[in-house]
Amino acid sequence: MWAQVRAKIAEVADTAASVAVVYAYPTSTEDDYPAVSVLGAENESEFGNGAPSNANVQTVVFTVRVLYTVSDENQQEAEEKIDTVLDELMALFSNPNSLSPACDWVEPASASWAYQDRGNGLVRIADIKLRCRKLQ
Repeated sequence: MWAQVRAKIAEVADTAASVAVVYAYPTSTEDDYPAVSVLGAENESEFGNGAPSNANVQTVVFTVRVLYTVSDENQQEAEEKIDTVLDELMALFSNPNSLSPACDWVEPASASWAYQDRGNGLVRIADIKLRCRKLQ
């Protein structure tokens, strides 16, 4: 399930017009900005708790990380670019069926913002957690 959901998240994120490049894996440097990378976060399972007929529900959580290089001169631009990407990604992933058939239900669960010193300098990041459920 992990490989299929990761690939589908990257595929959907790649349709966002405001995104320059999508990586289906964590990165230490990026080729262009705004960039998106897909990181595995956690999983949980519920056995015999799903409809129909008490099917097992498998849940995987991914972090969709939006990155934009930042300097003293472009902090406002970085915030605006990340906000634009987040708005577009939230619209894409708010459809519960957006990752079908890799998962049966997707839910944007939370978001957080930070700065990171990376291989190519200071980068502003925003992480969206996506919870994906699949009946087994």
